[in-house]
Amino acid sequence: MVESMRTAAHSTGLRHRVADHAASGAMRDLLEHHRLSYAPEPLSEGAVFGLSGALDLRMRMAANGVPVIDLQGRASSLETDLCRHLGINAELYTTDDAQAGRQALQAELDAGNPTLVRADLRALDYREDERHDTRHAIVVAGYDNDAGVACVADQGFAEPQHCSLAALARSRASPWGAEPVRHAMLALRPRRQLADPRDATAAALRRVIATMRGSGKLPTFPNVHSGLDGIDALAGGWSLLPEMAGSRLGETLAALRFRIGGSGTGGALYRSLQARFLHEAAPPSARRSSVAARSSATTSPMPGVRWREPSPSATPSSHIASRVPGCGAFRCSSTDTSRRSRPISRPAGKRSATAQQTTFAPALS
Repeated sequence: MVESMRTAAHSTGLRHRVADHAASGAMRDLLEHHRLSYAPEPLSEGAVFGLSGALDLRMRMAANGVPVIDLQGRASSLETDLCRHLGINAELYTTDDAQAGRQALQAELDAGNPTLVRADLRALDYREDERHDTRHAIVVAGYDNDAGVACVADQGFAEPQHCSLAALARSRASPWGAEPVRHAMLALRPRRQLADPRDATAAALRRVIATMRGSGKLPTFPNVHSGLDGIDALAGGWSLLPEMAGSRLGETLAALRFRIGGSGTGGALYRSLQARFLHEAAPPSARRSSVAARSSATTSPMPGVRWREPSPSATPSSHIASRVPGCGAFRCSSTDTSRRSRPISRPAGKRSATAQQTTFAPALS
């Protein structure tokens, strides 16, 4: 329980673990809270990401852009697509009315439902980020009107964080970026049983293939290319980058490198999560082959980038067993649950040293 939330009706008892990515980590926590899995153990973050079918590529290159070139490695509909593939009833609620957004969130919390909300990083007062990012996801686990604080689970922190209600409201109303937050929140109405894992896995993989081949929904923004077309556009326009960036070329390349390998949201992180999902979904013989291939890969097309193993605190040791032909049910082989999750029951703490993003896929392939 959230001890600092004085009124029991305003606490949800969410359990939280550090994650590599905000949205997939938040959804993993929520699925564990609702006891939705294919085995007694909770789904891994890699499984959550892979079952969403969110692996994607969006490439924007424009001379008047800041930065000139930008990459996004996942679909913005990760949360809703995951719920659709798993057979979970979910509604993505948005509004431009601040009061309506606050009331909708409090109604979910009063009903005992920890709730995923979109938030602008810069407005969250427990963070020190100077950049605006309106695609960040956190789970609000409780609130205290008298104290004026909310208790939130954030991907990069091992402990619950106390955020002032005023800062939370600002972060949910942020107009910055191409995707304004609009008080977005995900209301889950889960069923007792998930969809058949074979159907969920097949739906997720079909979505990735369709998106990369361009048969999915096309980008609606100018100068944006998706999927394989995005790769072709990047290759075709690369020689024009010095002219387009001008004096900002060094800054542009540094930002691109960070986007791909540092933050990982330009590709490396999401490909790593997808690789974990495929590794877990494969039969045992294929998993052994993938481990051997991974251990033999010592170099990367991007200098300085190596294969890296996932953080134990970010990813439980779970697998999809071969009990069901073609996919199977999820199984966890580890018995140490103390590092995987804990109820939100302590005051806000400092950011965990284990919060660094950890991937085992090469940053560029």
